[in-house]
Amino acid sequence: MKLSSSSVNAILGATAVSLVLGGAALAQSAVPRGQVMSLEEALRLEQQNRLRNQFPDERATQPAPQPRKRAAPAPKPKPQPKPKRQKPRRDDNITVRPAPAAPQRATDAPRRIEVPDRTIRDALPANETSQGRANNAPSGAGARITAAEIDAATFTGAGLPKGLSPLTAKVQILLDRSNTSPGIIDGFKGGMSNSAIREFERLHNMKQDGILDQAVWDALGGSDAGSLMTTYRIVEADTQGLTPGLPRDYAKLAKLDAMGYERVSERLAERFHMGEEFLKRLNPGARFVAGEELTVVAPGKKAEGSVARIAIDKRSQRLKAYDSAGNIISDYPVTIGSTSTPSPSGSYDVTAVAVDPNYTYNPKNFKQGDNEKILILPPGPNGPVGSTWIDLSRPSYGIHGTPRPDLLFTTQSHGCVRMTNWDAEELAAMVHKGTFVEFIE
Repeated sequence: MKLSSSSVNAILGATAVSLVLGGAALAQSAVPRGQVMSLEEALRLEQQNRLRNQFPDERATQPAPQPRKRAAPAPKPKPQPKPKRQKPRRDDNITVRPAPAAPQRATDAPRRIEVPDRTIRDALPANETSQGRANNAPSGAGARITAAEIDAATFTGAGLPKGLSPLTAKVQILLDRSNTSPGIIDGFKGGMSNSAIREFERLHNMKQDGILDQAVWDALGGSDAGSLMTTYRIVEADTQGLTPGLPRDYAKLAKLDAMGYERVSERLAERFHMGEEFLKRLNPGARFVAGEELTVVAPGKKAEGSVARIAIDKRSQRLKAYDSAGNIISDYPVTIGSTSTPSPSGSYDVTAVAVDPNYTYNPKNFKQGDNEKILILPPGPNGPVGSTWIDLSRPSYGIHGTPRPDLLFTTQSHGCVRMTNWDAEELAAMVHKGTFVEFIE
């Protein structure tokens, strides 16, 4: 609204009326006659005149009133290219929930735990079987090995030999007993065994090259180890609760009560930390029926203690569990995420532990076969996350088991941390809500 000079002067105080702006009364302003300006301009002019009268030495610094200019229109923002739509991760839909009858270590464990890990079986050829090849064991190899050969094996100065070897089996068992897990014990030299030797060297302040030498052999107590093998008689319970011939189709799996072991040999191999094929090599002709006596590895006692901190080294693919004093309780091989679906960075906490978690499939994130409905797969050691889930404070991420322990060092996960079922179970028994978890780049 524009006002004439007479109107402005009348408002500003030609009579006893005064305007108050910010608590200060403004005196009458001498506005040139005939000039038209807005009330806002008139008030600004009056304030400047008042400043001139109060601070005469600073008059030169006071800017003269300028006629108001119409603001130039703001330039139109340049159109931004639409961001590319990110493809949903195939596994963001998959959830894990504790099985109804499974015990919970954390009383306030979340009812649903998002898991970004893909079904391991879907990445395998149809004829793939759960045979131990994590340490480069050739599938279907017919070579045999005996308990006597393993117990008698000794270091000859040449490192671990290629192929199936009693010496390699013996070193793997000794590493397992030292709480430096080699993953599966299968008698073949490979990535997990090398990583375990390297970690053992680090713990004993040796040169870290992952190669068996005299110093490593002596520290393992190889020459004085005694018998590392034992016998086990199959009982009726070992033959029960199996789910042979697990289908690959999720709709069919969802109709089952459990995704248990498919074979007695698979169950016993995991119990004794062995590759299933290695167990069969030790027991040629075994039928794996109740009453039958088998030769098996005698693994060491389970690690015990309270884990205060977990360090997951992405380079070495090893998980270290520390107590509150900073001492290593145990060390395990793990599978971590790939470059496209990496494991988290930074630090988190353990929030819950679920034993025998089930697995929820949602076709919104990825489609398996012709399945277009949400499906809940039952729990069991052959489920996508194995027998154990350790939930982290980073949503959708956790540490868990796997139905394929032989593939730990030959595949990558989609963000989560995979362990053998027996290693995951051992670790889960030692962690608690609030255990610190750190990912090391």
